[in-house]
Amino acid sequence: KAINFIDAIEEVNREYVSKNAMFKNFKIHLYQVYVSTQHDIHNYRPCVPILERYITIDNRTKDDVWAYKYLSSAYGYLENVLSKSRGVSEDDIIHHKQKKNEYLLTAVKIEYGVRSPEYKHMKEVVERDEMKTERLNDYQ
Repeated sequence: KAINFIDAIEEVNREYVSKNAMFKNFKIHLYQVYVSTQHDIHNYRPCVPILERYITIDNRTKDDVWAYKYLSSAYGYLENVLSKSRGVSEDDIIHHKQKKNEYLLTAVKIEYGVRSPEYKHMKEVVERDEMKTERLNDYQ
């Protein structure tokens, strides 16, 4: 409900809200608390759209490792659930896998840098994960 309230405020007075630092900080903290709470109770689905909005608020949130780790975790969970569900297209599963890997690499890149051994290792892990998907699709 609080998220919907923020959306309503932004619609009414977008220019004032976008320039108001206090409102922006309130929104950032609200998103963080909401996502942390939802994640703690294993309710990952509503985390994704909120986190994707969170990383677009400003440069500080765009480079927030916390958000990318939570996004990767949520997409990984959704990928797992979709892969076990019937009637779900392979494209949906692949989409969630790619998003999980993208956000995972972004988190490692921000935290350690592109030239770090951690990033290189994670890139190899992601590439193996992506190759597994390609091989599975070849047999279908």
